[in-house]
Amino acid sequence: MIEDTESRLGRVVGDSEPTGARERIEGVARERLDERAETVREELERRTDETKMELGERLFDLGEEYFPQVAAQRRRQLVSAGFLVGLAAGFLARHLMD
Repeated sequence: MIEDTESRLGRVVGDSEPTGARERIEGVARERLDERAETVREELERRTDETKMELGERLFDLGEEYFPQVAAQRRRQLVSAGFLVGLAAGFLARHLMD
């Protein structure tokens, strides 16, 4: 029964040897599996990145919730650093334009 099916496959594929047809079919199946595996890997990588971002955001929110003084101090430091950078950029721009 199996040999009969293999010989039919050989005729359909155009191969006189059934094993050649089987190898081609297995090759095509392997290629499809490889393509599918690559698609799954890419999707998994995308979801992993999204999950990491979401986890980071939630941890940051929890840190602000449980340690409001530390969060306020960091916020003040960032605002002051931004202000100083703005002053320096303005100073440089003013002197370079003159």
